Amino acid sequence: MEARQCTEEQLSQQEVRRLTCEAMAARRFPPVVQYPEKQRGAPLLSALFSWPVIVWVPECLQASKKPFCAMPSCSCTPRLKEYKQRVVEEVDTKCHLLYTKYQCTGESTGCFSTVSPAYLQREPQLVVHFPYVLTKKYGLSKELMEMVHEGVISPHGLSRTIDNLKRRR
Repeated sequence: MEARQCTEEQLSQQEVRRLTCEAMAARRFPPVVQYPEKQRGAPLLSALFSWPVIVWVPECLQASKKPFCAMPSCSCTPRLKEYKQRVVEEVDTKCHLLYTKYQCTGESTGCFSTVSPAYLQREPQLVVHFPYVLTKKYGLSKELMEMVHEGVISPHGLSRTIDNLKRRR
C-alpha cells in the first residue's frame, strides 16, 4: 500500500468534473461504487482494467444543490472552487474517490471539501454513509480498517490479515 499517487493513477480533471456533475444531476446519494466493467461503450479494452470510482456528492440532497458552509458560525452559500480526487484503498482494490472543494463567501473566505471532518460532522447522515477513513494524504475503506483492527486484536496478529489481503488482490 503505497501512500504516494502517481500521475497515471489520476483521472483527468475533465473526467472528474463530468462524473461529479453526472452524479449531482442524478442525485446519487448515498454513493454507489461505479465499476469499469459495468460501463457500456468503453472505446478501449484497457478501460476495463481501470480502478472503480465513487463520487461523493452529499450536496445534491440540498434543494439548491449547494452545500452548507462548514466554517464556524457562517451561514453563507459557498462557491465551487474545484473538483478533487483521491485514490483510496479498498479491501480488494484501489478506488478513485471524487468530491468537491468549496470556498466560503462569508467573512472567513476559507476553503473546505465535502470530505472534510468539519463538513461531515455537521450532518449525522453523512458520517453514516461516508465509506472511508481519510488522513492527510491517504484513505482506507472502513471495511479494510475493520479487518486490520481484527488482525491486531486476534491471537495470530496482523500476519493472517495481511495474507488474506494479498490473496484477495
